[in-house]
Amino acid sequence: MNKLHLTAVFALLLTPAAFAQQPDIIYVDGKPVYIKGLEPAADTKNKENIALKEAQRSSIPGDIYRGTVLGVESPNKRAAYGTSKDKYRGTVLGASNEDIYRGKVFGKEQNKYEGDTLGKRELAKTKYVYDTSLVRAIKTSDADRVRTLIYANVDVNERNYAGITPLTIAAEKGHLGIVKLLLEEGGASVNLTSSYGITPLISAAAAGHREVAELLLKNGADPTAKDDLGKTALLHAMSSDDAKLTETLVKLNNRAVNLPDNSGNTPLIYAAQKGHVNNIKVLLKYKANPDYQNPTSGFSALSAAAAAGKEDAAQTLVRSGADINLKDNSGRTALFYAAENGQTALIRQLLRLNADINVIDAKGKNIFIAAAEGKSVPSMEQLAIDNFSINTSDTHGKTAVMYTTAKGNTQALEWLIEKGADLNLQDQDGNTALMHAIKNLNSKAALILIQQNVDLTATNKDGKDAFALAEELMPNSSVMTVLNVKKRTLLQEQLKARAAAQALAEQEEQRLRELAEQEAQRVRAEAEALAAEKLSEVQALEEQLKQQEEEVKLLKEEELAKKRDEIREQVEQEITETDEELAALQKQLEEAKAKRAAKIQEQVDAKLKAWDEATSLPVEETAE
Repeated sequence: MNKLHLTAVFALLLTPAAFAQQPDIIYVDGKPVYIKGLEPAADTKNKENIALKEAQRSSIPGDIYRGTVLGVESPNKRAAYGTSKDKYRGTVLGASNEDIYRGKVFGKEQNKYEGDTLGKRELAKTKYVYDTSLVRAIKTSDADRVRTLIYANVDVNERNYAGITPLTIAAEKGHLGIVKLLLEEGGASVNLTSSYGITPLISAAAAGHREVAELLLKNGADPTAKDDLGKTALLHAMSSDDAKLTETLVKLNNRAVNLPDNSGNTPLIYAAQKGHVNNIKVLLKYKANPDYQNPTSGFSALSAAAAAGKEDAAQTLVRSGADINLKDNSGRTALFYAAENGQTALIRQLLRLNADINVIDAKGKNIFIAAAEGKSVPSMEQLAIDNFSINTSDTHGKTAVMYTTAKGNTQALEWLIEKGADLNLQDQDGNTALMHAIKNLNSKAALILIQQNVDLTATNKDGKDAFALAEELMPNSSVMTVLNVKKRTLLQEQLKARAAAQALAEQEEQRLRELAEQEAQRVRAEAEALAAEKLSEVQALEEQLKQQEEEVKLLKEEELAKKRDEIREQVEQEITETDEELAALQKQLEEAKAKRAAKIQEQVDAKLKAWDEATSLPVEETAE
C-alpha cells in the first residue's frame, strides 16, 4: 500500500469525526458567529456549550486562544475566554516583574528607555475559538495523531485562530519527537512566524527547551530572527540562567550575541540585570561586547547589574574587561545605579574595583545626590561614612535634602534630618528644601520640614517665600493651612519680638544715655585738668622758646655778619684773582692816581714855593 492509499484511508477514517464535530465558533465583539462561512449561530446557547465541552475534552489548561506561548496559563475555565490581560503574556514575553525594560531598574528619570512597543500590544477581541486538529494533537502530546494527520496531508504550517503555527506550539511545549515529525515528515517551515513575530526557535528558547532549540537550529532556524519587540531567541533565553541553552543558541552562529531588541538592550544587558552569571560567561566567551551601550540611554550591562544589585554579575563583567567607569548618556556610571537603588554591598564592591567615587553626571549630581534622589537610606549611610557630607550638593547648589522632597516615601528625608542636615540651605535659585517640597506638591515632606521650624521667611530669586509658593501651588492643602497658622503665629511673634525689641532698645538707649553723660562728665573733668596742666607746660615752653629764639637771633646776626664779611672777602678775592682786566685797570688807576698826586704835589709845591718866595723875609731877619 503506497502513501496515496494511506492518505485516502486516513481521510476516510477522519471524515465521520469531522462531520460529527460542530462547526468552530468564534465570538467577535461579544457576538457568536461560525468560523466556517461566518454564518450566524442559530443556537447560541448550544454552540457555547459545545465550545466548553470541546475545551474540557482537550484537557488543555489556560488560554486556548493564545496558549502559554503568548499568554499565561489561567487557573479557571473563565480565563479560557481571554479575561486575563497580563501584559507580559507568559514566558515568551517575560513574566518577571523585574523585566529590565519594564521594571524600576532605570529609575524614575529613565522611563524613556521603556518605549511604546514593550508589552502594549492590543489584545484580540475574539473571546474563544477552536484550535485545528493538528494543534489539538500537539497540545495533548499525541504524537501518533500528529503522524496520522501529517499522512492525511493536513497543512502542517496552518496557524490556529490565534495565529500560532503547530511547530511553534510543539517547540514551546518541548515535544522533541513531535518537532522531529513536523520537520522531517511534515516539512514544516522552521522560520515561519506566529502572532507577534514568534518563531519556533524563539518559543523553544523562551520555554527553556535546549534540545528542541538545537534541533531547530540544525534544521535551519534563524538565530537572528526577532519578534515584534525585536527580541531574538537568545534574548528570550536570558530569562533563566541556562548556560547550555545559551551556548546552544550561539555556538553554531553567534550573530545574535550582540543584537539588541527594539528598546536597545542586548542579551548581555538582560543577563546582567537578572544576575545570570553562567549566561554572562557564555555570552562573553562568544564575543559579547561588555561595554555595549543602549543607543538611546547609554545603559550598559554593568549598569544593569549594579542597579539590580547583582554582585557576582558585576564582578564577572569587570574582570572580563567591562569599563567600571563607563558613563551612560546622562553621565551616570554603574556606581550611580547601585547608589540610587540601595545596593550597598555592590557599592562597596565597585569601590574596591576602583570605581570613581567623585564622578559627576551631566546634571551636576554626585553619587550621594543620586542616592538621595533614589531615596536610598542604606546607600546614603554607606556613602556618608567616609566619602560625603550630608549637606553635599550638586553643581547647582541643590542639596540631598532637597532631592528627598520629591513625591514618595519620606524615610530618606527623615534620616537626613536625624543626622543633622542643614534644612535652611538655599540652591542657586534661592530655593530651600521646603520650597522644593512645595514645588513637588509633596505635602508630607513639607509638613515634616515645617515641624522642624525651618526658616519660613527665606525668599528665592523670584522674591517668593514658602507662603507665596504654597498659596500659588497648594492653595487648599493641609500645608497651606499649617502655613497660615504659622504665618499668624509668626506675625504675632514678630509683633511681640518687635515690641520687646523696642522696649529693650529704649532701655538700652536710656542706659547708654546715662553712661554717656557720666562718661562725658568724667572726660570733661579730666580734660579740664589736663588742659590746665598742659597750659602751664605750654606757657613754660613758650617762654623757653622765646629765650631760645632771642639767642638764636643773636647768633644768627653774628653768624650772618661774620659770614657776610667772609663772603665779601671771598668774593673780592675771587674777583681780584679772576678779573685780570680789572687788575690792570686798577694798576693803571693807581699809577694814574700816583701820577696825579705827584703832579698835584708838584703844583702845590710850586705854588707854595712861589708864595713863600713872595712873602719870605731875609734869612737873617727870620733867624732873629
